[in-house]
Amino acid sequence: MVIPYLLVTTCVVIASATMFHAGGEGFENTPLASADLSTMKSSQYYDAVFVTLSERLGDSAKDLVDAHTANEKKLFSLLGIKKNDQLQDALAKLEENKDGQDPDLAQAIEDYSMSEAKLIAKHEELDPRILAMPLAEKQLASSLVKRNAWQLSSALAPIFGGGDVGKDKASRIFGIGVLGMGFSTIIILMLINGYAFCEMFKVEQGSSMHMIGCLVSGVCGAIWPLVWDGPAKLWLAIAVSSFGFILLPIAYSTFFMMMNNKKIMGDERPEGGRRVLWNVLMGVSCIVVIVAVIATIMQKVGDEKTGSLVLGMVVIYVIAVIIGFLTKKPAPIAVETTTVSESETEVYK
Repeated sequence: MVIPYLLVTTCVVIASATMFHAGGEGFENTPLASADLSTMKSSQYYDAVFVTLSERLGDSAKDLVDAHTANEKKLFSLLGIKKNDQLQDALAKLEENKDGQDPDLAQAIEDYSMSEAKLIAKHEELDPRILAMPLAEKQLASSLVKRNAWQLSSALAPIFGGGDVGKDKASRIFGIGVLGMGFSTIIILMLINGYAFCEMFKVEQGSSMHMIGCLVSGVCGAIWPLVWDGPAKLWLAIAVSSFGFILLPIAYSTFFMMMNNKKIMGDERPEGGRRVLWNVLMGVSCIVVIVAVIATIMQKVGDEKTGSLVLGMVVIYVIAVIIGFLTKKPAPIAVETTTVSESETEVYK
């Protein structure tokens, strides 16, 4: 689990840093920095920076873009499509059967067409002014664009030689890391959930309830991308990993206590210098993780958008843990008994 997690997070950090600096010294060679209007508009980031740059010009196009995006989503939903290149084919099929067209769909098409016309007119008005803006403005706007998975992975292309070959290798490495992180996380959570079900229902490991517990976690993990849809789908892996990171101190602290417990470890418990070494290493690890998690929680709680959600999750989790400890009854200690015959009793006397 560590390897794919390290792989993905490293890729994201490198890609994000590269994109934040907007290509660094090479930005002037990108299409967005071109002095030609058609070349500038051909940039894959132009639509994203258009709103930011229009606001800098004092003539914001944000409302028009938001309205058109909402109409587009509604139309795509009614047509059952997800990509722009499918729109023309879908509309062409509707033209062949106008009489049986759904009124809601007809209204959605009209709203989409109107918002698109307004947005095109705004582009015609602002595009020349954006072209004349300083290069620094465009570079700064480019650094604020939220990238998708392909754009993030393409930032790693220079590591693999650049060009189309480098982009292909970068996307493969990035994809393998995301897949590995999600796959390994689901497996671990399945095992944990299975053991939790065993404790909750007081059944043996390997029982049907144990299997149900494993499957509940596995099925939920497998179908969740269907619920978490849209452009934010990539960040599901990051969100899950962040939540898992918050729970990491519990695992570390548990390992620390278990390896010092003679009843659990028996003869395998470290002794002497080995025990001191392991305790020092685990102690430092626990402190580092706890400090990091506290800092992460404080940062998330201070965020206006996610603060209440994160705080609520932390409070609910703490309450659940406390209730679990208070309601759990200690397991009875097995007492080993030995049957003594009458003859042996006489000997002892």
